[in-house]
Amino acid sequence: MKRIDRKIEEIKKMQEELDRRTQVEQEAEALICQCRFEEAIALLDTLDDALLQQEKEGEDMKINKQKLQIALATACMTAKELIEKSGLSKAATMNAITGKKVKPITVGKIAKALNVPVENLIDLEGEM
Repeated sequence: MKRIDRKIEEIKKMQEELDRRTQVEQEAEALICQCRFEEAIALLDTLDDALLQQEKEGEDMKINKQKLQIALATACMTAKELIEKSGLSKAATMNAITGKKVKPITVGKIAKALNVPVENLIDLEGEM
């Protein structure tokens, strides 16, 4: 498997974990609203913070600025809207937009916000 393919798989796994975490947190919030605190705590204890931290510390990636601009235009989205929809900080989003290296989780969140595969935002081997 090529290095870029491994990186894409890592990002997809990370996004799946983030989606799962969101679901667990929503379920825990519902339990808390029902005063079922012990169940909420037990549910939250199933989250593996070490896994997420390991994924966050992955090798930095660089988004292709032109591909990102195309994805933004296709989504009829501004940079400000991307910041809001992705949940990223302004600094992280601007780093990606300006072509600086960012964490894989940042690429994943941007791809999800734009509803595009990660591959549509980065240069694949042979494209450079």
